[in-house]
Amino acid sequence: MRSNSLLLFILVSLNVASALSSGAETVGAGTHIHIGTQAKPKAKPQPIVNRPPTAPKTTPSTNKPAPQLNPPSTPKSPLPATTPVPASKLPPARSCKQLAVEEAIFEQLDQEENTLNGFDKRSPHADLVRRGKPKEPKGKNRPCGANKFASNNFESFGVEKVQNPDAPVYGYQVADSCDSYSWYRGETRRNLKPTLQNYHTEHVLEWQTVADFFGKYLVTHFNSRQFQSPDPEDTNAGKRNSDKFCPTWKMMWAERPADQTFALVTGGERRTPFQHIADVYPSSEARTPNYRNEFTLLQAQLNTLKSRFFSTSVLYDEQDKTKKGKRQIGMINLVKEEPRQAILRLRNVLGVRKYLDQAKVRTSMRDVKTRLQTRFDALETALALPANRRVIPPATGRRPVTGRTFDPWQPLGLGGLWHTYMNALWAEAKQKHEGFLQKWHQKVYETYCTPALKKNSRDATSDSQQVLLRKRNTRDACPMLEAFRKEWNNSKKTPTAFSRPWP
Repeated sequence: MRSNSLLLFILVSLNVASALSSGAETVGAGTHIHIGTQAKPKAKPQPIVNRPPTAPKTTPSTNKPAPQLNPPSTPKSPLPATTPVPASKLPPARSCKQLAVEEAIFEQLDQEENTLNGFDKRSPHADLVRRGKPKEPKGKNRPCGANKFASNNFESFGVEKVQNPDAPVYGYQVADSCDSYSWYRGETRRNLKPTLQNYHTEHVLEWQTVADFFGKYLVTHFNSRQFQSPDPEDTNAGKRNSDKFCPTWKMMWAERPADQTFALVTGGERRTPFQHIADVYPSSEARTPNYRNEFTLLQAQLNTLKSRFFSTSVLYDEQDKTKKGKRQIGMINLVKEEPRQAILRLRNVLGVRKYLDQAKVRTSMRDVKTRLQTRFDALETALALPANRRVIPPATGRRPVTGRTFDPWQPLGLGGLWHTYMNALWAEAKQKHEGFLQKWHQKVYETYCTPALKKNSRDATSDSQQVLLRKRNTRDACPMLEAFRKEWNNSKKTPTAFSRPWP
């Protein structure tokens, strides 16, 4: 019926007599109209002989447009790859800024729990008014349990950026970006300082590193050695007792009365052993020299993470943890649930590497390491002199004390051991961060960014929520991962490439 109606419409529109006599379908000056596949082939017209023309039937106008003779073809059903997926199937994705804020909260909780080997929290840095406190180990992490092993005072970030306007700035220019690696390379522009937020006054060489030298490295190094007590009253059956490194070191270095000071050179300032160590460490105290020019202003998250480079702590936990009732996702589940946040952690680790590879930072790290090495040698030399022996004055009363003088300190070559310790510490930091970057960037790649996964990352109506999330993660995380890999490869091409800053 459709073919007959269409043919009737065409016949009404044409000059029937002319068309029938010529055997052709023409309109105007020879324009051909082809019906194409819309109608069945016409039977061969029979000649009309001696018949009067038949008047065409008329139909009432319906004001409908004429049908297209060749309408565009359409598939019978939409292609699955282009079908939009209902938004209700997926939870809303968090922005990069939200992920960065969550990482900042993670680091703050880490500080508050004193996970940085028990060292003094960095909360004074965030206070823009209060004076920075000296760094001092806490609790069981005090070196050999010694008290008062503290650095000299330093200023909070808010004060330091004003009082020390030439302090260089390091960190990502866009802290809450997923894929920007623009970097402050030690800028000293004074007009930049007022705009900075969430930075720390940074000691390039951590005070915890110095404490761990005595409390961990030397304890392990001398584990099998017994030291004769320097106290002449510490005897058993007339024979001087012996003990491990820690008790001996504490008696000679940590428990020395505050009034029994000594100078390292003739005419030099008289100080306790711990004060002599702190004096070669940067501070803001009115001393000459105070090495304040070695302070930097470092992005807060990178500064906290940097502490874990040079300690026994892992960079980020692999398993989930709970702190103050809040779940902190470990790397394993973070790759599964929010790969972009896992890449933000990769970006942070790479940021610490970039910072430690800056020329000024490397120079400061070398200089403070060398000063401490020289200071340890000088301390051993001074403590070995009879004039600098520890003295316990006699006392009477409920707890009488026999007055006595301790034996001189027996030098152990602490300067050389410090050099060996720092060499090993730098090598471990290099291995730790490179291993982390390699392992977890590969995990993200294998989970989301292989060629096959990227090719099959378009949503389909039949996809489960789990599949939809995986595909969205592929689309969102893989460009971030590619930006990270590019920056990481560039960092390997620098002249220093995280090599040791000292010979």
